[in-house]
Amino acid sequence: MQWLLVFLTGLLQQLFSLFIKRYVHRMAVTLAYVTFTVGLFVAFCVLVTSSIAAIQIFAPPGLSFALGMIPSVVYNFGEIYLTLIIAKRVHDWKQSVGKSWYQTKAMGY
Repeated sequence: MQWLLVFLTGLLQQLFSLFIKRYVHRMAVTLAYVTFTVGLFVAFCVLVTSSIAAIQIFAPPGLSFALGMIPSVVYNFGEIYLTLIIAKRVHDWKQSVGKSWYQTKAMGY
């Protein structure tokens, strides 16, 4: 009976180590890439919004009036567009990583 418990414990240990080696590493790399990309996107949106606000403050009176006529929704549409572009880039990156992963598995590495 004791050999069965030792065998099951060893089997569970090997399954967990396999899971950690394969999936946790891949999830960590994907999460790091997505976090970095989203961080750059948020920094870019903040930079664009603050630069337009700074232009409105330091611009001559006629130009600041014209910039004030831009609806506030325009910024949201720009950020939505950039979000879609970044989501497509992350999706393409995931597809290329998955493709190379399956190719290495098919070749027996």
